[in-house]
Amino acid sequence: MRIGTWNVEYAYETRLDALRAKLAETPADIWVLTETHDALAPEGCEFAAHSLPRPKNWSGIRPGSRWVSIWSRYPILRQVDLPEADRERTVAALLDLGADATMLVYGTVLPWKGDREKFDWSEHHRVIAEQCAEWLKLRDLHADAALCIAGDYNTDLGTGAYYGTNVGIAALRSGLENCDLFCATAPEVFPTGWLPYPPIDHIALPSTWKDKTTIVAAWPADKPTLSDHSGMVVAVGEPSQKRVTAKTKEEIVARAADAAFGKPLVTNVQRSMLAEIIVAEALEPDWTWCAADYASCDFRHQAGARLEVKQSAALQTWNASSGRVSKASFDIAPRTGEYVDGAAWVDGVGRNADIYVFAYHPVADSTADHREPTQWQFYVVLENTLPAQKTLALSGVAALADPVSYSGLCERVAQALTALNAERS
Repeated sequence: MRIGTWNVEYAYETRLDALRAKLAETPADIWVLTETHDALAPEGCEFAAHSLPRPKNWSGIRPGSRWVSIWSRYPILRQVDLPEADRERTVAALLDLGADATMLVYGTVLPWKGDREKFDWSEHHRVIAEQCAEWLKLRDLHADAALCIAGDYNTDLGTGAYYGTNVGIAALRSGLENCDLFCATAPEVFPTGWLPYPPIDHIALPSTWKDKTTIVAAWPADKPTLSDHSGMVVAVGEPSQKRVTAKTKEEIVARAADAAFGKPLVTNVQRSMLAEIIVAEALEPDWTWCAADYASCDFRHQAGARLEVKQSAALQTWNASSGRVSKASFDIAPRTGEYVDGAAWVDGVGRNADIYVFAYHPVADSTADHREPTQWQFYVVLENTLPAQKTLALSGVAALADPVSYSGLCERVAQALTALNAERS
């Protein structure tokens, strides 16, 4: 994406052809033209937003003259007008960049020394403060949009030795920084030798774009044939060109964990692992958590017994807003075989566990948090007491065992293991 700005000194009719040729020679996707005229429409930029017509207060102004126009090849969703904005000297427009991305472009002409019959820099300083406040407000109102401030800043943004004041430059730089913007055309980044004098027209963009933004064109002022201002174009690289900072393994793991378990309600797929982790914390070290892609059971006791965890919850991620409680159902279907050590398949119909722990999360109000072990209920059932069916409702589970809290889970499993060993002896 290319963005250009140029003060075209009202695009006098005698200069229109030369101005159009220069714009065509250095094309941009977005143009912020200042001291412009409606007759100067950059090629390929069919969408436009204009400040109010400039009053005819000197001979160079003709119908169609404006302080600022934004021209874009991207569709303009709407013109954005703050109540306090100077609609003659500024204009703002929200652009649709595609792929759900938007940009708010703010075009401006800041006062110069002696503007509005104030023969010092006081008007420049006053309006900087006003516009910096507007930029902050626009950024907050359109937080999802990238913000661009472009146009005639009437300062070199350096030392002010060429044009401007230290007070104004400091205020502008501070205002941009407060909006998380950087000036892409500031003296410290402008290519040496491209212009005979520092530009006083500038383009500011999001700070996160700094590493992928470059100045790609600039041309000097040429008052006899073009304008008394220089012009410039910056290019913002495509997302694939941005500099990527390598993340550590630990950072990737932390992000994955937060994505899976960072919210109180965990998806059903991830909740199975969560329930197993909760059970593991209660049963280890006597039981080893051995669940894997092809594991035949979830836990193995050091004496050889196998244990399976089944879980369900009253509140799901998809029904939280409705408050509707889900009916609990647990899979108890016999298997046709198992992978021994997760590798070799062995045929054999039956359930691949000796003890089942049915974990149920009953909380269905705003306090529900699947990650909180004390909110779960646990039903510990010997496999040989399960009915010959594929699924079992919560009522069926409750008919086989009383629920126990997290603090009592380890003892209840130990009791089940004792009963199992007694049956086998």
